[in-house]
Amino acid sequence: MPHSIAIQAFQGINNAPTGALLAQLYGILVSLELISKDCIQSSNQQWTAGHDVCVMLVIVESTLSASCAQLKANLERLHCTDRYGNEANVTASSYPDIRYLRHVDDTPAWPNSSNNQMLQDALNDARLCLQQLKQSGIAP
Repeated sequence: MPHSIAIQAFQGINNAPTGALLAQLYGILVSLELISKDCIQSSNQQWTAGHDVCVMLVIVESTLSASCAQLKANLERLHCTDRYGNEANVTASSYPDIRYLRHVDDTPAWPNSSNNQMLQDALNDARLCLQQLKQSGIAP
């Protein structure tokens, strides 16, 4: 795979302590994006711009449709700060929004915020997608 070092690095974040849910989720999403883009390009399809991991994953492996729908739903439950400084929900088509996550434990507290269970749900979905890619022989 062309981006194998980056993929391994971001998958490695998955082994971080459980308190690092946000880092784990971000790392898996980055690795899923890289795996998808590598697979799409290696099949002589045009490079997919953007960060819509759910769409890219289904292009690579159509059997991930249900898992990706669940991942998308759980990503969109998360609260973040948008590029204008306003409260917003994460846009599944642009998962890097989670870098600006509004967490319930932030100080001062946000009126609308995400909690660890919401992060864990999205992380479980991302892990399932990665596991399915591995079982299909697509992911390293």
